[in-house]
Amino acid sequence: MKPAAISSLRPWVAAGLLIVLATAAPAFGSTPPAAGVSGVAPPVDIVILGRAVYVGLMLLTMGVAWFLLLIPVPAAITVFLRRLLAAGAVGGLLVGAFNVQQLNLLAAAGFGLLLAASWREHWALLLGGALALATSRAFIGHPASLEPAAVLMPLMILHVSCAAYWLGSLWPLHRVLGREAPVAAAAVVNRFSRLAVAAVGTLALVGVVTALIHLAWPIALLKTWYGQLLIMKFTWFTVLMSVAAWHKLKLSPRLDAGDVGAARHMRWGIRLEGAIMLLVVLLSALLASTPPAALPP
Repeated sequence: MKPAAISSLRPWVAAGLLIVLATAAPAFGSTPPAAGVSGVAPPVDIVILGRAVYVGLMLLTMGVAWFLLLIPVPAAITVFLRRLLAAGAVGGLLVGAFNVQQLNLLAAAGFGLLLAASWREHWALLLGGALALATSRAFIGHPASLEPAAVLMPLMILHVSCAAYWLGSLWPLHRVLGREAPVAAAAVVNRFSRLAVAAVGTLALVGVVTALIHLAWPIALLKTWYGQLLIMKFTWFTVLMSVAAWHKLKLSPRLDAGDVGAARHMRWGIRLEGAIMLLVVLLSALLASTPPAALPP
């Protein structure tokens, strides 16, 4: 990285390290919420919105780390991604400071590692930070408080990692499509797509298995608030899959051929995906706070 770019990142690193020190102590003493104890459906209030913002920033930051690890991009895009990584890590720590039950010690360490990686990129920092953030989610909510925890916790780590790769790749892809020639952008998009097929398939499989564990009977999908939220989430996931299929089957071949219009249409599709994913993140925050047996409000 150029010296000027490194200098611009140092304030982010310094601020982030101070936040890690300030938040690590209360985070270490926090306990996960007792999901499943109450049968009351939580409202969409400031607490749920705060959790959704935190989870969104965590997924974005983790996803950018996966993108840097897995997708080769031009040097100019790499500089942009490092800045995005630093901003996401600092934002996650700031929002997490107001959600100490969400920001446990693992999450603080993960944000700190990724903040360091934004200054001095190294695969070990990126991988360690991404895995620490994903693992931190396994100790919060349903995976840690419901049985079988030995199954739910690894499933959560896998689920969060795949979701982060998808969400965190949207902004980098949007940037590549806007800055690079169609043929050069196509190489990045095709690399992302090959890995995204596996990630999305895993995401869907883990979601189905988790739903089967939490809901003993199919009728619970309709009778419980948790089941109804799952239906909403799967519905929007299907819409996301449709947009992704349009990109892969219709626009990618045109992008390979150097069609500038295809790049423009794909950028609009990515914006649509991002908007839908914000809604999915909100639904996920509600799901994580809703006991599986809770009745509809």
